[in-house]
Amino acid sequence: MICNVNCAGGDPDGALAIATALLQHRFAVHCRIVGRCSSSAALVAMAADRRSIAASGSVLLHRAMRLCTSEQWTNLKALPQLAHEEMNDRLNDIDDAQVALLVLRLGISEDAARSWLLEDRKLTPQEALERGFVHEIDGDS
Repeated sequence: MICNVNCAGGDPDGALAIATALLQHRFAVHCRIVGRCSSSAALVAMAADRRSIAASGSVLLHRAMRLCTSEQWTNLKALPQLAHEEMNDRLNDIDDAQVALLVLRLGISEDAARSWLLEDRKLTPQEALERGFVHEIDGDS
């Protein structure tokens, strides 16, 4: 199965569901990063057995976060403390899932995985290859 990825990210719960399905798929999965592979899209890519990236592609790993409009931010600040704690717990759960996938699929340590998420930066194809996020840069022999 080939999975082409060009995505700025989105719903981490949906991405984790897709990643789980790919991990359980009985056939080999090849993820081709043909553009951006950012945020939750990286969860999908990590589930593949083999990953390649276009020379113009990029990978962005970061800690989970919620983005909101100014009105949503105002409403968010008005929520009770327990609601804030529940949201923060959920974000931490997503971070833990990202770390688990990085450790499982790339063979790096948990400390290294958490460090990568804290870096919050876009990786070039060469950097993604050097870190083992991809196995090859498309077009390279």
